[in-house]
Amino acid sequence: MTHAFMRVAALATAVATLGACASAAKPEMMSLIAETSAAKPASPSHPAYRAMAISQVQGGNETNPMWASEVSNPDFQKALETSLRSFNYLVLDGALDKYKVTASIVDVQKPLMGLDMSVTMRVRYSVANQQGGLAFDDTIAATGVATMGEAFAGVERVRLAVEKAAKANIEAFLARIAVELK
Repeated sequence: MTHAFMRVAALATAVATLGACASAAKPEMMSLIAETSAAKPASPSHPAYRAMAISQVQGGNETNPMWASEVSNPDFQKALETSLRSFNYLVLDGALDKYKVTASIVDVQKPLMGLDMSVTMRVRYSVANQQGGLAFDDTIAATGVATMGEAFAGVERVRLAVEKAAKANIEAFLARIAVELK
């Protein structure tokens, strides 16, 4: 009876794993909220306080349900906008923007399999000032990890790790512009 139970359990696990479809990274899970972050929002004396607008997000991919989770351009833009708004960087409606942000997703390294899924995301951020010069231009790499305890299905662990990597990447960008943008 034990062998029969083990076979049924193994078969059920295999079917559940094969039947799982990848889903896209969710913007709300990639976004930073100032109230729950260790980073501090921009103060009114910061040069980029409510003065940044997103010009373009590129390099993302749509998720193929048969493969692995990806980050699309619109979803990353929404997460970046939400984060910039929460940290007092996003320009208010009708106000003049001093800085234009371009985010280019350079690379998202994902595992094919594993218990703990580690994803590294590299994004190049360019921040242009009103004169068209670059106030900031650098590529930021950040890693997110999702464990077996967070999700049983591998495709879900990859999605969680992708979301964590994107969130950590945006957080690193916010930390950099807080001190480097003048």
